[in-house]
Amino acid sequence: MENITAVNVTNNFKIYAGEPGSGKETKAITETENSFNCGHSIVDIWELLWEMEWTTEDGMKAVPTTLHKALTEGTSIALIDYDRLPIEIQAQFIMGLANGKIKCNGEVITVADGFWAIGTMTRGAITC
Repeated sequence: MENITAVNVTNNFKIYAGEPGSGKETKAITETENSFNCGHSIVDIWELLWEMEWTTEDGMKAVPTTLHKALTEGTSIALIDYDRLPIEIQAQFIMGLANGKIKCNGEVITVADGFWAIGTMTRGAITC
């Protein structure tokens, strides 16, 4: 694990940045209880917190993601490829952590005591 930069974003969220193969994801995963991959076509905050699941009893229904559970249960999580989220979602998530509440489609999710996260990003991925 070499050449990884750690940046504290809020009191419960930090970023590990590094080149591909630097070990940033392995470091984040080994330091947290859960992991969630942000790098798959997430277009709004709802998709960070909820996912659709098929059950034979109910058909399609929304169930909490691993991130939602960590937020509400006060556990730690690695947010892999955090930099692949649209910048608006990154900002909404960080503002929610800073305020202790994340707003999503009329629901307010209170960030539980003990929650903390590490996001990973490839160095130089954020551009303005």
